[in-house]
Amino acid sequence: MDQYAKNFNRIADCVERRSALLGRESRLIDIPEQLSIRGRVFRKSTVNAEISSIRSIMKDARWIDGSMALHGDVLQRRWLSESTEEDYRKAMEHLAMTTGEIIDAGENLIVRDLAIAGDRLSLAREEATEILAGRVREDVARFDQKAQRYLTWRDLRSIEMELSGHDPLDAILELKDDAPANIDGLLRAFMAAMWFTGMRPAEVWNSVLFIPRTDIPFTPEMAEMVRSRPEQALYAKVMVPVQNAAAEIRERNLGQTAWQASFQTGAPPVLMIRSAKQTNANAAKRPVRLQILENINRDQLNLIGVATIARFAPISEGRRDNIRSSMGRLLKRIAARDPALSDLRINLYSFRHSFASRVKLTYEAHEAAALTGHTSRQSLHHYGERNLRSNKGQMRPEQWLPSPDPERSALIQKQWEAGIERGADHDMEREG
Repeated sequence: MDQYAKNFNRIADCVERRSALLGRESRLIDIPEQLSIRGRVFRKSTVNAEISSIRSIMKDARWIDGSMALHGDVLQRRWLSESTEEDYRKAMEHLAMTTGEIIDAGENLIVRDLAIAGDRLSLAREEATEILAGRVREDVARFDQKAQRYLTWRDLRSIEMELSGHDPLDAILELKDDAPANIDGLLRAFMAAMWFTGMRPAEVWNSVLFIPRTDIPFTPEMAEMVRSRPEQALYAKVMVPVQNAAAEIRERNLGQTAWQASFQTGAPPVLMIRSAKQTNANAAKRPVRLQILENINRDQLNLIGVATIARFAPISEGRRDNIRSSMGRLLKRIAARDPALSDLRINLYSFRHSFASRVKLTYEAHEAAALTGHTSRQSLHHYGERNLRSNKGQMRPEQWLPSPDPERSALIQKQWEAGIERGADHDMEREG
């Protein structure tokens, strides 16, 4: 079987699973539409190859006794053979668009399908989108995130103990495309960063930890600017990336460097997170979001700092994607060995959901949205465990949370009050 036929058969399989979720029969137009949806999730090189395969197979379609016939290696499917010439024309019109246009069309298709699927996909938006695209099998991944309990501090410590023999900083500094990765060490850094800050897996690769400068006179006014206007503080260059302050990263504890800078200046560190791809056109959406790491434990700060160094790793986007999958498999193996984790369908997003649960119990909704990277109340609702009692004013030390960017929180609140909200954010990670 040639590669074009293999690609076509894979896309057709994805179409059938997606159609089942939508509660309808598969149609020929679903083939090019599946490419559009996959373009919002997979790397462009992958989708380019799939588009070429589908175009090549489709252009040679023939009608024999009223039934559509395709390349001999394409698996016969009733819904394909029963397609009419009008169905074929519509599908070819979609395929005639440029690659960029095909991918751009995916945004509206995802919004449409998520609305149709409704309760069939009671997941956070990014997981549901990955299932529609065919990245994750629905029969494996489908479960109600809100119905399960969220990861506790004890759960995190249990997983951490399994990984304690692996140094996260060494694992990141030794990353290369042509060398095996220390997945245990990488998971140790990634899961901590996600649990404490709610970053998506792809966002960990694109985050920066800023600390106050100690080489200039740092005034109380500067410290207040960091807390109340962190974006302005970055533009004013009163903050620097933590690795710039540590002369030798291998020899210096990044958390200690950041903690000393905060102690000396009276200003907290600030985490800058480059937001993963989202389809919402809400004006409050920004390419980055900021979190203020006030009163954070030194060890927690160190793990976050270590995770932000991953952005320097000289590896390809494809390798990042493979590492993410490997971390997910390792996490499941660890959970399978621990009876206390047996009631969890754990994956990397579990750490983000735990963060969202704690944030929603501690902050007002607009502040929780600013911390999680959402601008829609509907999207925020999809995160976190159901029916938890409010935790405001009762946060234990191990439940530390960052503070939201006050300016971003105020902007989101203002838009919500003005009724400008444009529906749900649809989080769709492109690894890297």
